[in-house]
Amino acid sequence: MSTLLRPDAHYPHWPDLAAMIRDSFAYMTPLLGQPPRATTLTADALRRAATTGTAFVLSEADRPVACLFTRPSRDVPGALYLGWLAVAPTHRGRGLTRRLFNAAEHHAIAHNVPALTLDTGQRLTDLHALFMRLGFTALPTSDPTSGDVARFIKPLPRRLSANDPTDRTMLPDVLALMHRAFAPMDGVIDPPSSLARMTLASLAQPAVESELWVIAPSDQPIACVTLTPKADTLYIGKLATDPARQRSGLARRLIALAEVRARALNLPSLSLQTRVELTANHATFRALGFAQTGATAHPGYDRPTSLTFTKPLP
Repeated sequence: MSTLLRPDAHYPHWPDLAAMIRDSFAYMTPLLGQPPRATTLTADALRRAATTGTAFVLSEADRPVACLFTRPSRDVPGALYLGWLAVAPTHRGRGLTRRLFNAAEHHAIAHNVPALTLDTGQRLTDLHALFMRLGFTALPTSDPTSGDVARFIKPLPRRLSANDPTDRTMLPDVLALMHRAFAPMDGVIDPPSSLARMTLASLAQPAVESELWVIAPSDQPIACVTLTPKADTLYIGKLATDPARQRSGLARRLIALAEVRARALNLPSLSLQTRVELTANHATFRALGFAQTGATAHPGYDRPTSLTFTKPLP
């Protein structure tokens, strides 16, 4: 198992890392028609890059086998740019790229960064497919200086603050998103969803008392969730995805965020409730590692109306 490092300027293996990157990028030369810039990287250049951003390196037997560097994006305000993704040819197909991207994403979320960006050659379609599997979408560009470059972006969950005027202006759109997402439940669940009674003031409460997270490319929310710390669990509420963006992995990403937050809060599990009638949701949560651990009834009902699902965290 490789070890994840964040090397600083004193990292002793910069020359080995530079050589690994050069080897990793060498296959692109015939595809691009010229050697990529990474094939001329030096140890000093990498060392400088690690002081202006964050480097993630995977090592085995004290030797670097994969890496990813980050810095502030020059094209998307507030975003984090990912560069110099490299995996040693001998270590491809082992999931190292996903581990590096997950590390960068967790780092970005911890700093409330709204998106990750990256670029690659237009002809490197294998990489395009990889990035899209990892949740990125292609960015259209009319920049005449972009040349043979394909750009990608991945919006990240963002925690809204009730004290931030910009975040407060997003609350009406978040409430509208919830209504769109929960509309198919009308006439299906009994009693009706408490969302019908939610106001902007009550929606703002999670931003004050717990956590309200959104995924909002271009400041338009397409998914959201509330996270409430309890005695021995992090409770997941109002998980909503825009109907036009369902089945695109957004809910899975918010559940993954909940795991990160639970670990940061030293809570051993995730929990949520879903209505008895929503059997498709039950199957989804089971597929995400949850198991049913209880059932409750709303006031005035003599039968279970909600099921509790829990996911222990390793």
